Amino acid sequence: MPKTQFQADELLSEGMLELIDHPPDCLTQIHRHHWGVSQHLYVGRDESLAIAQGKAGGASSLHTHQGKGNGFFVVQGIVEIWSQHGLRAQMEPKGGYWSPAGEIHRMVFITDALLYEFYRGHNGRPIDLEDIQRFDVGWRPGEREVKSRLRRASQRPQTSAGSCRDSASRSAP
Repeated sequence: MPKTQFQADELLSEGMLELIDHPPDCLTQIHRHHWGVSQHLYVGRDESLAIAQGKAGGASSLHTHQGKGNGFFVVQGIVEIWSQHGLRAQMEPKGGYWSPAGEIHRMVFITDALLYEFYRGHNGRPIDLEDIQRFDVGWRPGEREVKSRLRRASQRPQTSAGSCRDSASRSAP
């Protein structure tokens, strides 16, 4: 018969479950991100489980975990996983993806979504909740379109100061 969460004390006493040193609030703290919220539900020696809720149009940071792989399982909504190799997966409910340790990746929320994230220590390494290297901060819902318009506007050739008629003939971003 499989063990349940209510048998944790028994598993601890048998040495089959090991408590590891994490901040006492790691299982109750809700983490707020540009794209939504997440919360760890379970942290073991070499695996952990979190639940995340993202808003349509938002995206996580582009990041990597050197010491752990990162899995995703979508419960509601549609989520894409992008890596340095491009689109890796578009997940609908009951869809999942595994990002191995070291793969640079990001979640993009196509719709409002609810998903589980699970982590597994690479080559038996213990879970380190701080194991994340971010390359950007991601974006809030609607923010990517604004950044894209600003980027296009900043790439336009700069003209020297001219008449009001010259500036009026240029289109707005």
